[in-house]
Amino acid sequence: MDHGLDIERRVTGDLLRLAKELNLPLVATNDLHYTHEHDAKAHEALLAIQSGSTLLERPMTTAVRASPSPAAATT
Repeated sequence: MDHGLDIERRVTGDLLRLAKELNLPLVATNDLHYTHEHDAKAHEALLAIQSGSTLLERPMTTAVRASPSPAAATT
């Protein structure tokens, strides 16, 4: 996924070249913050602690950052 970050664009070509030179398969990953959706509240608490805020001050933003089911990941 292209997140619009310059660093991602700069390294993509090098990663593709290295994979080809070393005869390695490419692996696609996702920006994953936790494995199960039920861990979203704990992750939000961690973010609140890191930012010095409270859960009441932070909107619930990371529920979509859970790992998709294997079926969803292959579609």
